[in-house]
Amino acid sequence: MIERNEGSESMYIEINSLKFSQNKDFFDCISGCLAGIVESCKGNFVSHLGKWAELLERYVSSEHDKLYLIQDLEKAVTGTQYQRVFHLAVKVLYDADVVDGDTITEWNKLSSCEEVKGLVINI
Repeated sequence: MIERNEGSESMYIEINSLKFSQNKDFFDCISGCLAGIVESCKGNFVSHLGKWAELLERYVSSEHDKLYLIQDLEKAVTGTQYQRVFHLAVKVLYDADVVDGDTITEWNKLSSCEEVKGLVINI
């Protein structure tokens, strides 16, 4: 659906249908969305992620969810061509009010990937 450029509302309805039919939780939704976003990117990853920030925002309601989102984004891009723009991707999520500064600081304390952590410090 991401590749077909469906709107975030259509995506949200479809993902929730799958969530309930497969008895999954919101963490599975976050992981699935991020995997689809990364796999479907054919150009500028940061703007592509920004396009789907509204959808991701619907699945994060607590600090724990926000932390999981950043951790999962880190996993999704580590070792890919998008790792070098991870800090810009986090900034897009921050600017869209999907994550906040406290969550980024907490992630930075917990992350073990020094290359990625070094990029985010300068946001």
